[in-house]
Amino acid sequence: RPEYFRRRRRYFIEVLKRIPAILCLSENVAAIMRRYIGDRLSLRVEYLSRRSFRARPPEQATPSADGKMNILALNVRGAAKGTELLKREVGLLERRNRQDIRFVLRSCHRIESPLVDCGASYQPEDLDRICSSAQVGLVPSVWREPYGYVGIEMLTRGLPLIASARGGIPEYVRDGVDGLLFDPGLPGALAKLCERLCDQPHLLASLQKGAQEAWKRFATFDEHLDRMETIYEELIRKTHGCPLH
Repeated sequence: RPEYFRRRRRYFIEVLKRIPAILCLSENVAAIMRRYIGDRLSLRVEYLSRRSFRARPPEQATPSADGKMNILALNVRGAAKGTELLKREVGLLERRNRQDIRFVLRSCHRIESPLVDCGASYQPEDLDRICSSAQVGLVPSVWREPYGYVGIEMLTRGLPLIASARGGIPEYVRDGVDGLLFDPGLPGALAKLCERLCDQPHLLASLQKGAQEAWKRFATFDEHLDRMETIYEELIRKTHGCPLH
């Protein structure tokens, strides 16, 4: 019920105002926080990391054996993540007979189409192998992703991204350098970018070159843990006036 939601929101805003420090996943999340609790010194952006982010140079991208452009999508389940959008855009490309484009889906909602290869779920240790079979990654989220980890998992493995321009995703996808952004609310926008990359191999090669360097821009998991430890030590000193022992 709307009133129940409003009561919960008011409650959590009051709770947040009493917290000494708030770490935000992205500038997008920080902007939402500022809207409700104001701009506080304790509000800071702290990009997180995962062990699944590649922390070394990826393999060079190679063309698929049959000449098709493989577009990899991971964990696209539900309308918010882009399932219905992807169905619509795949259908559009199918009607245009774009047999030179293949969508490779892993841990995604099943889509029946001759342009789609629906595979099973995967584990983090499978990412190198899965990404090596694709030329492009896809993040078709409709909702405003706070950050979007699967995009970084693919990007740090040398895959340029076709990605939603909503939420925190544009903070790590450099449009025209290592990816292309699209408006998920505009029908045909995703299909247009897929066709553009397939029809302009020089553009795809340029984006792949940019993505080869992307892994350098993200903290390793160990670096992330070190930063978090420093933040907690600072908070303890400010709160108790003594160092952490």
